[in-house]
Amino acid sequence: MTINKRKILFLAFGQKLLLVFFVMLLGSCNEQRIYEGNQSIENQEWFYEQAMPFQTEILDTSQRYNLFLNVRHNHDYSYSNLWLKIKTVFPDGSSTIVPVNIPMSDPEGKWYGKGLGSVLSNQIMIQKNAFLDQVGQYQFMIEQDMRVNPLTDVLDIGLRIEKMEEIK
Repeated sequence: MTINKRKILFLAFGQKLLLVFFVMLLGSCNEQRIYEGNQSIENQEWFYEQAMPFQTEILDTSQRYNLFLNVRHNHDYSYSNLWLKIKTVFPDGSSTIVPVNIPMSDPEGKWYGKGLGSVLSNQIMIQKNAFLDQVGQYQFMIEQDMRVNPLTDVLDIGLRIEKMEEIK
């Protein structure tokens, strides 16, 4: 086989691979997601007074939502759970604070997160069928509420809000 034929075969294969990549990328888009934000924990030390802010606008108050917490940590994380306080400030200025316990591993110590190497990612539903009944800006503040300060080996914390799928 000559060099030109090899180049043509390589280019044809490369174009097919690129097409598959773009189809996968488009297929991974989630029409249900209305917000997702993540905040890095500086130096992997999360202090009590370090609230992670997330803000989004809700326009459809007839829609129900699922709220997820994104947590990235490394294998050195010392606990099987993660206690958090989540403060929600509603558009009218009222607020709530809810304690949330996130399981990070099973009773045998196997991590729930997925990942490669020493970094694991978790996405945990923290509220299903949430009714956000005010139009406007919602602010969510996430604080660590463990018995240690600072909490180490947490890399990122995030919030994801999705529209609930309609039952057909």
